[in-house]
Amino acid sequence: MRQTVSKNFRDEIIKIYPNCLNKISYLRFLQYRFFSNNWEDKENCLLKVPQFALAYCESKTRALAANNYKGYLFLQKFSKEIQHITWSDWSFAEGRCRVVEFPIDARLESLITLETYKDYKQEGGRIYLISGNKFTTRNRNLELKKAQEKLQDELDDIRKCRKVRTGAAKIFFYMMKVDIKHYRKIIDNNIDTVELAINNRIDLAETKKKVYLEIIDCLKEIKKPMLHGVKNSWRLYDEGVSITGLPRQYRKMLCKGWTEFDIKSSQLAIVSSKWNIPSIHKFLSQRNSVWDLFFDVFSVSADEYEYAKRFFKESLYSVVFGKQETSIAKEYDKLFGKGAGQKFSNIWLVRDLFDAREAEINRLANVPQGRYYSLVAGLTCNSSNFFKTGISKGELKKFEETGVMPYTQRKRITSAMAQEVQMIEMAILTPIIDLAKKNSEYYVITLWQHDGFSVRFLDNTKRNKYTKTIVNAFQSTIDSLKTFNIPTYLEYEHL
Repeated sequence: MRQTVSKNFRDEIIKIYPNCLNKISYLRFLQYRFFSNNWEDKENCLLKVPQFALAYCESKTRALAANNYKGYLFLQKFSKEIQHITWSDWSFAEGRCRVVEFPIDARLESLITLETYKDYKQEGGRIYLISGNKFTTRNRNLELKKAQEKLQDELDDIRKCRKVRTGAAKIFFYMMKVDIKHYRKIIDNNIDTVELAINNRIDLAETKKKVYLEIIDCLKEIKKPMLHGVKNSWRLYDEGVSITGLPRQYRKMLCKGWTEFDIKSSQLAIVSSKWNIPSIHKFLSQRNSVWDLFFDVFSVSADEYEYAKRFFKESLYSVVFGKQETSIAKEYDKLFGKGAGQKFSNIWLVRDLFDAREAEINRLANVPQGRYYSLVAGLTCNSSNFFKTGISKGELKKFEETGVMPYTQRKRITSAMAQEVQMIEMAILTPIIDLAKKNSEYYVITLWQHDGFSVRFLDNTKRNKYTKTIVNAFQSTIDSLKTFNIPTYLEYEHL
């Protein structure tokens, strides 16, 4: 989320909402309203506001982690002291996020629409929205340090209260210690070229162009990617705007000189073994391309190739993470036209994946005592830990009425299945961190992307040697996990 704005824009906020000056939590909530873009309905000012966003505004993430946070109290105070708002209730059981009807002063709305908050030369210079400090190299580094410390505290809380494991912490602490100079170098050298390339794309939709240019502008604020952990996930996610948010073609231009490593079809390879899908396991073992199957079905222009591939990847892996087939089909119909969703479902690999997923859901729903002890857990945590996958007394009543698995039970099960995949990913990737520490004088990991990472080699004459070292080490890890028989390998590209 954007951290800097023009001075005149910030002054206008304080003029219209003077109480924000004395209460940072209110200013943060306005920042979320201005720049999060998490809309339910933008036209009617309906903004999705998860509980975590409110806890972050109030610096009460520890209370949230301990299940002792009441976001509605903050909303009540904000509505009384800053701007009248209304909000809906939220429900974990129904997967429903709180939605806030959040109008703002017409003058501010106009300035946001005109993007004057980015007109630094004409609007008083560039400053930090929350602190009001000028945007300088020194202040940028101070803000980065504060952000890192806050994220580290949050991760520690999540580790204690939400069971984010040691593997995630190992990655987090390594990435947070990466020197900012590695990012400063590529951004100072390459970001203007990337910005020009985006501006010159006459075939690029204005909405996409605007998003990409916003990422570019925000990358100039804090040049180092930040990570954070979340509940019920073994992964770490980008905190705010990151280099990884750029489409691959622009990321490659920006990160020129680095090397990208990716686990080939990571999640699909894992579930082909874990969920016992022989057809997919054989397909991947022969090193076939999953995306060829999609492009054979859906015609895509060369200009849209990268966007389409990302969409295909997200849709395929949303199957792994438990998304309903009808919901995914609607997304295909929306993008490719009516009937596209059915075409997606009819791809043999997709069909086999859905069938195996549902079989696995039913299996976990019927484990003894409703406790699923994952064999994977021993790799990354205490093997005596278990997932609750059975039906509760309250859910049993609903099941008896409808004959359909209750949403809350299904949600627990699909969450457990997704976490298993993430556990295995963590088990096969965390040794890469240990290897990087051992070889710190030769290379540094600069980006982390769940199923891959980027590396800057400090001596290009030794790049090929240590690329081979990384690939061989990864393969050794895969070979050591023979029980899981994962049909994957590490591929790479020198940018």
